[in-house]
Amino acid sequence: MREVGAEPDGAKQAAKLTRWPVGVRAFLEAELDRPLDNAPLVAALKKYRLLGELASSLVYTRVSDRAQEIALTQIVRTATAVRDVVDDARVLDQTVLNFYRYDQERRAGILQLLGVPAEQMTAAFNTLSDQGKALQIHLGHPVNGIDKQKLVDWGLARAKEIEGCADKLRTSKVEVIRVKGAFGDAIRKIVYQEFGFALDPAAYPHRAQVQGGGHRRRSGLDLFVAVRRSQSG
Repeated sequence: MREVGAEPDGAKQAAKLTRWPVGVRAFLEAELDRPLDNAPLVAALKKYRLLGELASSLVYTRVSDRAQEIALTQIVRTATAVRDVVDDARVLDQTVLNFYRYDQERRAGILQLLGVPAEQMTAAFNTLSDQGKALQIHLGHPVNGIDKQKLVDWGLARAKEIEGCADKLRTSKVEVIRVKGAFGDAIRKIVYQEFGFALDPAAYPHRAQVQGGGHRRRSGLDLFVAVRRSQSG
């Protein structure tokens, strides 16, 4: 979640949209939903810079809005999962007592979900993976610096961090389509698949692919790629 820090570009795109009559915007919106490209329109978009900017802004807004929606859903789901553990003593107890039963990947995932600090990760993993030591922690006895209150404190801090990210998305203080790192890449991958863009999520903003080709065309929505150069100018 710490990767969520890209400043929004949506205001710039919104400003571009308001320059044009509603009828023109409505026409382009309809063209974006065509199953096949309107070749004369695509040629016009390439020829007339302002028209290309409008088309690019329309599609950018669609893609960005969908990315915000997906990211917010995932973040809220994660925050809820953390709260489910730290806000319910019974769930926390069961997590501690059953920790040794889980495979290593799931154990690591639980500790990451609870926001266990990197410097405490090995100690927490090894201690909770020992059934006897986990029982002592369950009974309220600290073992190797790990106890239930620390797990709760780490989890609460993690939940607040995640919920802060969610607030930034809701208020558009962060535009996730532009976020670099693993989280942004994951969201772009989902959105690009939905919209049919054959683009590498990690290569955003894709200037090389726009200028040099290398993308698969897919209906009017591919205008995002066809006129993406105007976004980077």
